[in-house]
Amino acid sequence: MPELAEVEVARRNVARWWEGREAAEVIVHDAKVAGGDAAALERALRTRVASVDRRGKHLIVRLERGGALMFHFRMTGKIVSSPTPEPRFARLAWRVPGADWLVFKDQRRLGEVLVFGPGEVDAHEPIAQMGPEPYGLTGEDLSGLFGESRRRVKDLLLDQRVIAGVGNIAVSELFWRVGITPEARAHTVDAALLAALAAEMPAYFDWLVAGQMADEIMYMGEAEGAGAENPFDVYAREGEPCPRCGAEIERVVFGGRSTYHCPACQPK
Repeated sequence: MPELAEVEVARRNVARWWEGREAAEVIVHDAKVAGGDAAALERALRTRVASVDRRGKHLIVRLERGGALMFHFRMTGKIVSSPTPEPRFARLAWRVPGADWLVFKDQRRLGEVLVFGPGEVDAHEPIAQMGPEPYGLTGEDLSGLFGESRRRVKDLLLDQRVIAGVGNIAVSELFWRVGITPEARAHTVDAALLAALAAEMPAYFDWLVAGQMADEIMYMGEAEGAGAENPFDVYAREGEPCPRCGAEIERVVFGGRSTYHCPACQPK
């Protein structure tokens, strides 16, 4: 499932392939991807792209006439460059002059592309209510965002209204790097740990983006199917030794979501 890093990889690729140009040809394989309004989507795709931005887990393509397209990849969506407009799982394809086809692939068909008029995308409720990106924050900033909440720190980080772009994998990795127990409640975490978490978030995401840069995003399930190694220190490593202290990695579940941790490095 895409988190900040995967969408940032997509943003950099799409900007390289599409920015400053417009589609010369459009094929909508699945009208559901645009909420059934394929005509509006095709008109927007044929407009020159001014910039390609990311906000949290959303990819925003800003158009020269002031409108915008917002891609939400959901579970399995991705944009790839392809010599053909009909690779497996294609839902939408558009050809940019002087380049290959750009194709929105989505195996589970849960992703969507929303079309916005001038000035509308930033007022869209999920965007307007989104918290700050996990860059440039301090421990004091996190303390202000968390307030006196008695919610788990994990739940606050996954709440896009608090911090934008953080996902379930990132929480396991960040907590292990900093030494926060998965059960930690926000009101119990001291200033030193909040400062460490604020400093570690940009370092972690920069590391992950650098390691994932490729012409196609590969999600965890796909990577495992292709025989690729798990790049994470603790995520999906239940029963394996902690790379820092050697204790056995454990898994706990809150609200149906797994968190992997080292009980020795992340004591309660």
